[in-house]
Amino acid sequence: MRRTGLVLLAVLLTLLAAGPANAATAWVSGPTLFYLAASGETNDLEISEGPGGTTIVDNGATIDPGAGCTALSANEVTCAEGSPWVRLRDRNDTSVVVAGHAGVLGGPGGDELSLCAACSGSLYGNDGNDHLVSGDIYSILDGGAGDDVLEGGDGPQWLGGQTGNDLITAGPGIDSIAPGPGTDGVDGGANRDTLLYSRARARVIVDLKNGYALGEGPDQFDSIESIVGSRFGDDLRGDRMVNRILGGDGSDVIRGRGDFDFLFAGDGADIVYSSDGRPDEISGGPGFDRAHVDRGLDRVQRVERLF
Repeated sequence: MRRTGLVLLAVLLTLLAAGPANAATAWVSGPTLFYLAASGETNDLEISEGPGGTTIVDNGATIDPGAGCTALSANEVTCAEGSPWVRLRDRNDTSVVVAGHAGVLGGPGGDELSLCAACSGSLYGNDGNDHLVSGDIYSILDGGAGDDVLEGGDGPQWLGGQTGNDLITAGPGIDSIAPGPGTDGVDGGANRDTLLYSRARARVIVDLKNGYALGEGPDQFDSIESIVGSRFGDDLRGDRMVNRILGGDGSDVIRGRGDFDFLFAGDGADIVYSSDGRPDEISGGPGFDRAHVDRGLDRVQRVERLF
């Protein structure tokens, strides 16, 4: 779903590059309803998408209806079809999805973007210090550049801080969290959450027991159970809970540290430590891998040397 959202985002940016500058515009193209804010205006949007179409109210600007849309007032349009994608501009804007599903891309200002509890969608903060809030259904929150605040809901979420010093609160769902470059704070909340460093530009050190990560940060975190490492030689350390750790490319060092852990080394000449007196599952992957294991307890695959 995240890949689909990024493709639509690219299409949105291409279509909107030459949009008008005197009023916001809404129009339908194929299966998508586009909304382009004008430069210099402060938008205050309410988006309601349902089986009968989509209604958009902008309390901060007038709206010109384009193909497939009808004006209900100077600040409100209804469009009979199309999944909504919104592009905001250069002020501190607000957008609330009050029903259904929508994608919203903020501009250079400090934007407030949110989904209702029963709504789903993709919120992209872009530049600026933004505040993004998801609903309780699967959603994507991407802070973009700037010092952002991201708040996840009850459902599964993908939350990306990107560049800047971000504060990410994932909520009680099963979440995937990519802090990005900068000094970030992460609270995974209840359920099983994963820290993603697969796009890091250098090796990372991640310690679940002590709640810190180095390499893109420093980052501090709480209530995280799983790690995905970078393409470099990482040092990935679990805690006393059940952990899932994926090293990825590079020659990694992976430590389970207790309970029933799933340790996947990935490509590279890796070293895995799982001799903690508890049964673990270890997979070495491509490359000459070594593992310190509890013989008779651990299940080991594709490891060339055991200790």
